[in-house]
Amino acid sequence: MKRGVILSAVALVASVAAYAQMMPDSTVQIVAYWSKGDKVAYDCTTTSYTADENDNRSDVSATSETRVFEVLDAREDGYTLRLSYKNVFSPTTIDYLTPEEYHALCENLTITFTTDEFGSVTGIVDSEECKALLSDMIDKMAEGKMKEMDKETHKAFPKGQFLTNLKSMFCSDEFISLTAGADITPFFTYHGARLDTTQVYSFPQDYTLPMAGNQTFEVETELWVDEKLTDENSAVIRTDALATKDVLFPLVLASSVQLAKTALETAGEELPEDEIVATLTEELNKQILDITMEVYTTTEIHLASGWPIQWYSTRETVTVGDGKTTKKVIEQSACLSDEE
Repeated sequence: MKRGVILSAVALVASVAAYAQMMPDSTVQIVAYWSKGDKVAYDCTTTSYTADENDNRSDVSATSETRVFEVLDAREDGYTLRLSYKNVFSPTTIDYLTPEEYHALCENLTITFTTDEFGSVTGIVDSEECKALLSDMIDKMAEGKMKEMDKETHKAFPKGQFLTNLKSMFCSDEFISLTAGADITPFFTYHGARLDTTQVYSFPQDYTLPMAGNQTFEVETELWVDEKLTDENSAVIRTDALATKDVLFPLVLASSVQLAKTALETAGEELPEDEIVATLTEELNKQILDITMEVYTTTEIHLASGWPIQWYSTRETVTVGDGKTTKKVIEQSACLSDEE
C-alpha cells in the first residue's frame, strides 16, 4: 500500500515545514522533506528462527549489513536515492551460498532508484547492473541445489529449467523494486506525518507472509506515539498488527498451488487446477488447525531531519497443527551508523 494512503487513512497531516517540534496541541510534526546531499547510514541486523511451544529454537540464521542511503535528488514529487550495502556478514550458509560467497556478492551492491513523495519506489535507475548481479547469485545457488538432488529428482528438475524459473522470478525490475522498497520502508514510513500523542490510530497496512511466497495482504494496524519517550528532539512511534487464519490460510493455499503447478510443469506433467486445489486444501487443513501472524514495530525518529535514529521490528507467525505448535520469528533492527 502506498504511504500516501496510510497517511490519509490515519488522518495525518503532511507539511513542507523546514522544521519540526512538539506542537502545543499535543501533536508531533516530523519534517516532510529530505535534502539533496543527505547521506545517512544504518547498521542493520536480521535474525530468524523456528521455535516450538517451549521456545526450543532451530533453523537459526542471522545476517547483518550497513545500509547507506544517499539523496541524489530531492523534488516536490519525490526523490532519487542511492542505497548501498557494506559490512555484509552472515555466519551461516544462506540459500546455498557460503558466508564468503554471500559477502562477495552483496558487499558494495548499490541500487539507485526513484520514489514518489510518499517513499513508494517508482523506478530502478541501474536495473541492468542489479539484474546481472542477481543472475550471478542464482547461478551459484543453483549449483548448490543441484549437488544436493538425487538422480531422480535431478531428472524431474533439469538445471536449465530450474535456472529459467528462478531468474524469471528474481531478475526483474519488480523484484529489485520490492527489495529497495522493503529496505527503505522503515526509514520512510512517517515521512511528513503529524501525530497526536493522545490518539491510537487504526489503518489497513500491507504485509507479506514469508511462508506463502511473500504474498502481500492487508491487515488492520494500530499506531500510537509513546508519549513518555517523546520529547522536542525525537518521537517514539509503535505499531501492532495481528492477522488471523481467515486471512492467512488462503495465502498459504495459493502459494502451495502455484508451487505444485510449477513442479508439474517442470516435470512435463499436467493436472486440472481444481484437482490440485482440492487435494492441497484437504492436506493443509489437516496440517494447519490455526495460523496467526503478529507484527510489532518501534521507531524513534529525529524530528528535525525526519531520519530515524533507531528501528525495531518482530514478526511472529504461529502455526498450530495436530499436537504441534510451530513459531517462525523474524527480528529486524536498525540504528544510526558511523559508516560514511
